[in-house]
Amino acid sequence: MIYFDNAATGGFKPNIVKESVKSLLDDYQVNVGRGSYDTAVFAEERVFECRRFLSNNLNNGHIGRLLFTANCTQALNFCVFGFKGLGSEIVTTVTEHNSVLRPIYKLAKDKNMTIRFAKPENYGGVKAESVLNLVNDKTAFVIMNAVSNVTGYKNQFEEVGQNLKGKIPFFVDGAQAGGHINFDIMGDNISALSLAGHKGLYAYQGVGVLAINKNYDLEPTNFGGSGTETFSEVPFSYPEKLEAGTLNYPAICSLYHGAKFAFDNMAYHNERLIYLSNRLIGGLLEIKGIKIYSEKNPYGIVSFAAECPSQILADVLGKVYKIAVRGGFHCAPLMHKHLKTDDNGLIRLSLSPFNTEDEIDCFLNHLPDAMSLCL
Repeated sequence: MIYFDNAATGGFKPNIVKESVKSLLDDYQVNVGRGSYDTAVFAEERVFECRRFLSNNLNNGHIGRLLFTANCTQALNFCVFGFKGLGSEIVTTVTEHNSVLRPIYKLAKDKNMTIRFAKPENYGGVKAESVLNLVNDKTAFVIMNAVSNVTGYKNQFEEVGQNLKGKIPFFVDGAQAGGHINFDIMGDNISALSLAGHKGLYAYQGVGVLAINKNYDLEPTNFGGSGTETFSEVPFSYPEKLEAGTLNYPAICSLYHGAKFAFDNMAYHNERLIYLSNRLIGGLLEIKGIKIYSEKNPYGIVSFAAECPSQILADVLGKVYKIAVRGGFHCAPLMHKHLKTDDNGLIRLSLSPFNTEDEIDCFLNHLPDAMSLCL
């Protein structure tokens, strides 16, 4: 199968990631932070190394405020439901994934809050000015994604944070940007950044990252065992304050090696994705009946509409030609309404730096026949 669905889950995993997990599974399984015997201490040291590596690279200013979650969605829920502050309005964008939209809908309903949405210009990214124009003295927090998972356009989140200057909580969904952008949490006044381990950071599924600025606190929304401060109702110290329950030790080990691989090779991988996405778009332009909603980009996301429902075309490509693409609405309903693609959705190809020119050419060669089978 040719795999073009890396924005959902990265298909390629470096050998060092696979080997680290295999080695771990061959050894004793232990619960991190719950014992003082040698294997438990060794496990805690490995998790700490991952925590320190990510904290340093994301510049959140405090190792303990680099938290591991089950996924990026859980990290975003921690931000939305654990924010500290006042206000009756939430500012976000129409480019958001449901992992942002559904939590803020819930919060707004429960607390009678208003949500204000910034829009991009045409198909592009959201400008900082569009977000900042919605901020006022009623704003509780601002939350936005770094990169659209539908179009691959980058939003001007850095400029938003720099202008807010930490005066209003500012949360960033980095699911599609992890491994492609050098985040600077302290420098850009990001209150908390959420990342998905299993996409551009090359980890296995089951681990997300919540990197909290050292100058910002979140209230816990998840309660349970921590291995420390047993007689306290809630642990006072980070990361235990928010990191309740058993950590996914194998996934965290895969994240450590995957993130190192991603950061060490970021410049090359981004250059490669710009080249591959440009090649793909150039080929799509030669095919009749295609409307493209992306430009070449370092995130590898290229979306287009054809003269048939996107989900049917995706099914044909997968079942007949063994080419894995994503059809439909990509969990981003407001973006599709903005693009006026909320009837048939879009076909999304999300590339890896390890996809090849031959794979792209194979897709382009089969696409016209696949489209004809859908009509």
